[in-house]
Amino acid sequence: MNRKGRFWLLKAYGRAVKWLHPTESQMTLFWAAVVGCVGGLSAIAFRDAIQGVLWLWTQHTGNIGEIAAKLAWWQRLLIPAGGGLLAGLVLHFGARFGRGDRSTDYMEAVAVSRGALSVRRSLAKTASSLVTIGSGGSIGREGAMVQLSAMLASWFGESIGLSTPRSRLMIACGAAAGIAAVYDVTVAAALFVAEILLGSIAVESLGPLLMAAFASSLVSRFLGKTGVYFMSPPFELHSPWELGRYAVMAILLGVAAPGYIWLLRRAEGWLARLAAPLYWRMALGGLMVGVLAVPCHQVWGNGRTAINTVLTQRWPMGLLVRVLLCKVVATAATTGSGAVGGVFTPTMFTGAMTGLLIGQGVESLWPAHVAVAQYALLGMGGFLAATTRAPLMAIMMVSEMTMDYGMILPVMAVSLLAYYAARALQSDSIYSESLRRKQAHTTPAELAAICVGDIMQPVQAKVGPDASLAEIMKLLIGAPYRHLPVVTARDELRGIVTLADVERRLAGVTKPERLTAAGLMRTRIRKVARSDTLAEAWAVFHGHSGERLPVVNDLHARILVGYITRTDLLLTMAHGLKGSTQSQPAGEKPG
Repeated sequence: MNRKGRFWLLKAYGRAVKWLHPTESQMTLFWAAVVGCVGGLSAIAFRDAIQGVLWLWTQHTGNIGEIAAKLAWWQRLLIPAGGGLLAGLVLHFGARFGRGDRSTDYMEAVAVSRGALSVRRSLAKTASSLVTIGSGGSIGREGAMVQLSAMLASWFGESIGLSTPRSRLMIACGAAAGIAAVYDVTVAAALFVAEILLGSIAVESLGPLLMAAFASSLVSRFLGKTGVYFMSPPFELHSPWELGRYAVMAILLGVAAPGYIWLLRRAEGWLARLAAPLYWRMALGGLMVGVLAVPCHQVWGNGRTAINTVLTQRWPMGLLVRVLLCKVVATAATTGSGAVGGVFTPTMFTGAMTGLLIGQGVESLWPAHVAVAQYALLGMGGFLAATTRAPLMAIMMVSEMTMDYGMILPVMAVSLLAYYAARALQSDSIYSESLRRKQAHTTPAELAAICVGDIMQPVQAKVGPDASLAEIMKLLIGAPYRHLPVVTARDELRGIVTLADVERRLAGVTKPERLTAAGLMRTRIRKVARSDTLAEAWAVFHGHSGERLPVVNDLHARILVGYITRTDLLLTMAHGLKGSTQSQPAGEKPG
């Protein structure tokens, strides 16, 4: 091929590179989708593993709540205790195996500067939770599934060399994928992570969270054969006056929420004071669940079966009270003993049963105007909002889990009222203690102290002023961005060569082989110093259409030391960067 043909080919490559290398934002969405698919697959594997553990204990597979009803009383008594002991041993030896390793909690991994999870210890926690759930522990499976998905996202982010802000975002996407796979929800999963974990609903993070949740839901629905989480009759609001009764229920739920949170925390404190190893405490917690399961088999599992039952069948008020009290105590015993798992589904159970009791009380006063099952759904949403302090998530969660958007107005009213009633009595949520230990939210003073050097990335490709057009095109074609810094032998920044500039010059030059970086570069460029604050960097970005800015040691010497991306800057400004690096106790419940 002659020289003219060769440079024509280089020009064609230059045009194609725009499509071969997406922007930073597009790549973030792509990686979020990959994380979501991996999270959905891991959730399917975890659900299958639960069935395997359940079969080993009971020689049955299927719904845990239904299996518990078929077992003999001594099986319901002893299996949770044996499961607690075994799960505690897994945690005990797992902690030894991973001693000195990194964090195991996805909340902490998003909060700390490194944003990385320990694979070995996370797997130990997941295995322990698997044993607890498969032996009838009164705890949700969402905690372990979120942990597993977030751990895989952390490993993935490290493997492809993502920056710290983006690695933390990928872990958050993994958490959203886990929630989406458990409950077959998309918007609610993204809002769960945004409201509770990240503490803000920022566009820069919400888009990837939604993408991860969507991909996970898609995988879980079509490969895992999941369906609507709660089956209920269509919701009907017959009169605006019904909202008055719902408002009373919302206030009652808001008043009850602080007591529920207090009980869970006190149970953890009471059992932690026992002079016994973790595995004996977990065996005791399992035994307490077994004792309660002898007269009330509904305490086994996370409570989903009982909720679906009361949505379609009528339970007498005496049975509702008994099941509710036993389930709350069983959940407190399981979580307080140090078991790894989630309290999200048990919390929904508590809200649904409380709402149902209120609905039956209303029915005794207005029997012709009450659909009692509707009070269960509204109670679920209101209690979630009151305990998690995430009303938007609670509204979408109930609507998506039932696929009934006709209840959006009543559930919105109940969730908001319950949220404000609970907040008036207590500022903490069910997750506040865990988040406080991780310092998950950066204070304004800490955010102001973060500088460009804390989030910049190293330069991967650069050229000298004498670099030929062929060298420049080769680097641009192989790089995931569309510009190259031009530096001297001392790394002094002289200018920037962009792909667009190269294309324009090739169109009007008869001998492109003579072009060099010095003749192609633009010298009037925007740049930031390593010591600049995030606000100063954002002011430079404000008038810049590109995704990246070069970082120099100072604006006078102009020694190139790295680059900063718009996405990393916005993520850090929205969610902070630094936090506590302490690991959490083995049994803390993030989900």
